[in-house]
This record gives sequence, structure tokens and C-alpha cells, in this order.
Amino acid sequence: MSSTPTTWFDVDETGLLTDTSVPDPRTRAEVFERIGQGEFHDADGLIELIRSCQPLANHFRRLSLEYMDDIADASEFLRNLPAQNTIRTGTQHLILRALQKDPEEGWEQWVEYSGDASLEAFRHIVHDWLGDEIDWCEHDHFDNVWNGQTAAFGYFLDMPRSTLKELGLRLSDGGRPGRQVAELTKDLVQTNELAKRLGLPCRFCSASPAAAAVVSGAKHV
Repeated sequence: MSSTPTTWFDVDETGLLTDTSVPDPRTRAEVFERIGQGEFHDADGLIELIRSCQPLANHFRRLSLEYMDDIADASEFLRNLPAQNTIRTGTQHLILRALQKDPEEGWEQWVEYSGDASLEAFRHIVHDWLGDEIDWCEHDHFDNVWNGQTAAFGYFLDMPRSTLKELGLRLSDGGRPGRQVAELTKDLVQTNELAKRLGLPCRFCSASPAAAAVVSGAKHV
């Protein structure tokens, strides 16, 4: 006869629950899933994808300004060389003018004027950006954050309110990804005894000595 395995939740000194079996996200790809799953087949599609993610748009803006500086520096060096007109292509000239005219949004023209031939290079830029470590300053723009705390929130989300109240569990949706948490407001031992009596496959343990007993936010050690 099979039985449902018990899920254990760590409880810190504030009562916050964490499912320690769920690792924290590390790369941008884990919090910008929409970008990672996005498909584009031409420059317009790429621009639309970048526009949908402000941090990625900021990244392309920085890169486009670096590109503008590189072209400007090269132009200064090549100004007196006979071949300078052939080295500096018409496309580069158009991109440079667009970036100088609108440094904030000129990255769109950088992508557009570079054409479909440069799509693979831009695809690598997006891929590398997604592979970088998470910048938590970008959290307001995250699509999703799945970590031990949000996993705990999700575990209890469908549990009847009456059961949550009896266990002393409070769910809080912070209104943005990564802010959904579950909190325990009653004594650990009593809650475990109640969970066992109700036949629930979950138990709670102290994440630290200071959290050995949490009753309505008060500490008992």
C-alpha cells in the first residue's frame, strides 16, 4: 500500500515557510521564462520580444551605445585615410545617425538596420543575457520566481481556508513574482500534531534555534 510522502517545511524566526527541496533560481532564464521561450524569425520579431522585457531593452540600449562609440572612434581614426568611405558602410552610417538622434530608443534601429543577416548574433546576445546570474534589482520585471518560499505558498494555496486557519497558516500574495509566501503563526509542535491528526502529508521544522516555537510572531527559545 503506497502512501503520500511527507513534505517538510522549514520555519524561520518570523514564521516564514520554505520548502528546502526547491533550489533558488540562479540565472535570468529562470525568472524571465517568457523571453527564454520566445521565438522570433526576423528583426521585427526580435524588437518586439526585447520591448516586452525592460531589463533586456536596457541591455540592448547599453550595447547599442557601445556600438555607436566604437563606430565614432573608428571614424575619427579613419577620417584622413583614403579607404575610410569603404570601411564605414552605409548601414553603419544609418545606425550611427539613428543612435545619435535617439540614444534611448536607437537600439531598435540598430537591430532593424542590421537586418536578418545579424539575427544569429543578436540571438546569442539574448541567450548570453539569459544565462547571466540574476540581477535582483530587476525583480519588478520578473515573469516568475520559483523558489522554496513560493513553493510553500503554492503547496497550501488550494487548501481549504478553514484548515489553514486551524493550522495557523497565513498566505500572503505580495502582488508580484517572488513575493508569495506562507507563514506559520502557531506553535510548531502543536501544528505538527494537528497536521498528523488531520492526515495531512506535511510537517514543519525549525530553520534555526530561534524558530523552535513561533506563536503569532513571538519567539520562544
